Amino acid sequence: MMKSSLLAALCLTVTNLHAIVLSPDTIQVSGHRQPEAIPQAVLGVGADIGSQPTSFPFWENIGTVGMGTGLYLGNGWVLTSAHVGCLPFQLSDGSCYRPIKGTWHVMVNPDGSKSDLALFRVDEDGEMSALRRLPDVPLSTAGVESKTPVILVGTGYVEMEVREEGPVRFGIQQRTTREKRWALATTDEVSQPAATRGGYKTHCFATTFREKASGGQAAEGDSGGAAFIFDAETQKWKLAGCIFAVSQLSGFVPYGARTYVGDLTMYSAQIVERMSDTAK
Repeated sequence: MMKSSLLAALCLTVTNLHAIVLSPDTIQVSGHRQPEAIPQAVLGVGADIGSQPTSFPFWENIGTVGMGTGLYLGNGWVLTSAHVGCLPFQLSDGSCYRPIKGTWHVMVNPDGSKSDLALFRVDEDGEMSALRRLPDVPLSTAGVESKTPVILVGTGYVEMEVREEGPVRFGIQQRTTREKRWALATTDEVSQPAATRGGYKTHCFATTFREKASGGQAAEGDSGGAAFIFDAETQKWKLAGCIFAVSQLSGFVPYGARTYVGDLTMYSAQIVERMSDTAK
């Protein structure tokens, strides 16, 4: 994963995204494999959720939407970043699903301005569709506090090499190859809302790219990717946000770069309402 540009201050400006790049240690640990079992020690959620690794059930729900990423929520609905656009949704098995005309919906903020998050419905392509075998994704409505561990998943460009000067590593160079990737990150607070090209303003949280095991950063192609948290009380993974921007300005991703994730606490009610209206 990897992402685009930002200004900072009262009006934070970030550029729109493109996959996840990984720290060198993470490449050895995860690569592009599905996160089937994630140790609680890595998540940092404590021993109260048990000693066994935590299964992650939504890997196949993440696919591509044009040059970006999308997440299948269930009942034909796909969540993505608004700047990615309303394009066919493709799963890892190669199956492709066309958008249904008139279902594209950009989420709005309390002041009526448009966010960089959007929802559209696809034609599920019959009873034998691969989409019908995917689980519905629960939304997190409790809010995401600072220092919360999250899983980032996207289908963008990946890392090429580690840039070094003497013993010091400064970051990762992106290459023009796309893969579905996951990485672990920790949330930071952000001045609200973040403004991106196209007139979007999105309430969000951020993660910071660190040189550590399991660490990663969104990159070109990851816009529309997902951020999941583990709810220790319900023992379930929940969708907390949608990736829409990064702070890096080019193909080089420095340590300290940030991934910006639309906070679904602000938009989950709109998603539920939209999905419910068309399900009737």
